[in-house]
Amino acid sequence: MKLTIGSGKYGRQGWTTLDADPNSGAEIISTVPPLPHQVTSTKWQEIEMIHSLEHLYAWDAAQLLTEIRSVLAPGGRLVIELPDLSFAAAVLLGLKERIPGTVPGQCDMWPIYGDPNHRNPLYGHRWGYTPRTLRQALEAAGFDPGGILQMRAQHHVPDRDFRMEALA
Repeated sequence: MKLTIGSGKYGRQGWTTLDADPNSGAEIISTVPPLPHQVTSTKWQEIEMIHSLEHLYAWDAAQLLTEIRSVLAPGGRLVIELPDLSFAAAVLLGLKERIPGTVPGQCDMWPIYGDPNHRNPLYGHRWGYTPRTLRQALEAAGFDPGGILQMRAQHHVPDRDFRMEALA
């Protein structure tokens, strides 16, 4: 069983999709937290949140991470990708250059506030993370520090973003 939280309009074969936007086409329409019954009644092998955790307030993200930890099967995996707030701050302050091929705002303002081109409040960012602060949040949610790995992002803007995988 595999679940994508904050899937938007993107789904993959064999994955259950959950999104707050009723226009997303997700199988489960729900704001989180809390996780809906369709999610809590199952033990999941993998849960992914690709550019969705930053759309929650810090206290809601903390609750959600704890709930996710509780519904992962033993050895299950949580995958999170999101913008690295420290990279965005460095670009904003002129300490780093924008990544070639990106548009203005994509490396500094969008990681902080969200992409305004969507004109949808659900796309606004409510909190930001660095690899260190996300690791702290995962540990606080009950994930074993030895099972948390930082990796190169695979979606959106890999040179701006980061990926964390945490094992249950």
